[in-house]
Amino acid sequence: MNLKLGLIFICCTSLVGCALVSPEAYLAERQTLIEKVKESKACCTSFSEIEYTPLNSGPSSERFLIDLNSQVVNINGDNSLVLALELPEGASSIEFRSVNTTSTDLTGGHFAPVVLQLDSNFNQIVKDIYTDFSTNDATIQWKGISGELILKSETKYLLFYTTQELLTQRTASYWSGSRSYEVNVPIEVLNKAPLYKKRSVGFTAKPNTPDGKIEVHVCENGDRSMDQKLSDTCNKS
Repeated sequence: MNLKLGLIFICCTSLVGCALVSPEAYLAERQTLIEKVKESKACCTSFSEIEYTPLNSGPSSERFLIDLNSQVVNINGDNSLVLALELPEGASSIEFRSVNTTSTDLTGGHFAPVVLQLDSNFNQIVKDIYTDFSTNDATIQWKGISGELILKSETKYLLFYTTQELLTQRTASYWSGSRSYEVNVPIEVLNKAPLYKKRSVGFTAKPNTPDGKIEVHVCENGDRSMDQKLSDTCNKS
């Protein structure tokens, strides 16, 4: 880290809410956090041992932090911070967005989640992995890794976690002028994409992170969303 960036980082650590932490400092903090999670004692090795947070009935939108205060689970030998949710009655689909871990585009990353749907006996029904970064609007609240979960009739719980493999990868956006689009980026292209740089046309990339912020939107059959930040409407069955 050069002297200028080092001074910025030192100043920012003494100021609450400072958004000027350098990319180099952020990446170093991220690596430290990865190691802390790997070395943490997992609370649970089975899904039934996890504490689940009830979601509000839809249509609703809630935001959850995933940090060192979150539960640590060990899944297939990997430790991960986890967001564990219990679904309300009548939920038909879930829209979620994993948003930037910092308040500025100059640093930060996203929690690239593996999402499990579990039944009432904590058996896995569906497993999805989300790694596409998208910006559907110029406003910052739309940015993030997003997904839509069409819930099975027997789905009762949701788990959001990540893996060591995902933490070695990046998520990306394709920029063209002032807009960007969700893309599936070949890994060989993604690994060459510049971190924290926007170009008039091209790829930008951000690191996947062990922590994150996830906004979850619950939809019910036939409901229209009252929260326009995440979705114009809930999908109807």
